[in-house]
Amino acid sequence: MRMLQWLVLFLLINSGAHAHLIDAQKGTLSLEKDRAYLAMSIPVAAFVGIDDDGDGLLSADEFSAHFQTIETQIKNGIALSSLNGDVPIDGLVIKLSLTSDKPAPERQLLVLGQYPLAGVGSALQFKVQLFGKQADEMRQYITVSRGADTQLLTLTPDAPWRDIFPSNLKILQTQIQLGIQHILEGADHLLFLLVVLSAEKKRLSILSVLTAFTIGHAITLIICNGLGWTAPSALVEPAIAATIVGIALRDLYLSKTNKEHGLFQRLILVFACSIIHGLGLADAFTDLGLTGSGKLISLAGFNMGIELGQLGVAFIAVVFFQVLTKYIGADVVSKTQKSFLFFAVILGAWWFFVRILGV
Repeated sequence: MRMLQWLVLFLLINSGAHAHLIDAQKGTLSLEKDRAYLAMSIPVAAFVGIDDDGDGLLSADEFSAHFQTIETQIKNGIALSSLNGDVPIDGLVIKLSLTSDKPAPERQLLVLGQYPLAGVGSALQFKVQLFGKQADEMRQYITVSRGADTQLLTLTPDAPWRDIFPSNLKILQTQIQLGIQHILEGADHLLFLLVVLSAEKKRLSILSVLTAFTIGHAITLIICNGLGWTAPSALVEPAIAATIVGIALRDLYLSKTNKEHGLFQRLILVFACSIIHGLGLADAFTDLGLTGSGKLISLAGFNMGIELGQLGVAFIAVVFFQVLTKYIGADVVSKTQKSFLFFAVILGAWWFFVRILGV
């Protein structure tokens, strides 16, 4: 069936039929018994030495003049490999358009090919090293299928390869790493976490707010991935910045009026904010797209990674403030925390307006 679909796509390309053949930055890799069939788009900006006029587009003349260069870079920049090495691509077809009725010049190239799988083995990896220069060209989404099983590979310049249908243990390890990485690299999530922790002094309170944050975004992740839904980033990203400002302003107010915040109220507030942050995490979540238990393991591993990342950040923050309290005094530490909250308000507000304006 997959081979038939690939053949139909091939015929559409060469028949001149008016059809949208494939979306930009996406592709499919269909695994059959003895062959794999690849169809994917590649941005023109990913290639070197083919855009003669430097307009970021490829004309029919440029395509014809540099066809051999394009072919060579595709063969070197896309690889299906196993433990025995790279699998050579056969029947390579390159099309100067993702739609059969759209004339050149074009920003994307359509690439089709086949990989012989006889004697290759089951430990397969897919690698892409051809990425463009614009933000929307820095991710490549490849949907892998094998019978009823599917997998989504999200490839970036920082993570250009992925295992194909990895073991459950490998899925768990990968997603834990991605969860930790997202917390450590997500400046807005990290700042929100530090703002929340700055008002907590007891270990039980720290653990409670971390757990509330994790449960909230875990629920959001499960719902979003179960329904295949994500909220528009144009709404989610400003809302995340607003949660930082809101929590920081509340803590400054409580500090100025010498009021204590109740733990239960704190947990409800953090939980509500975590729903919003969860929408951002759902958009960033690198879903392996595996059916059945693989998807559940992927989701569980990502949440575990986020929790571990949060615990690590919390541990470092608590130890840091304990050391400061011991050597410079509680009063100075209290003033430092207030200064940090002012900083969080300013930075959060800046992010909010920048994101609202779409800058």
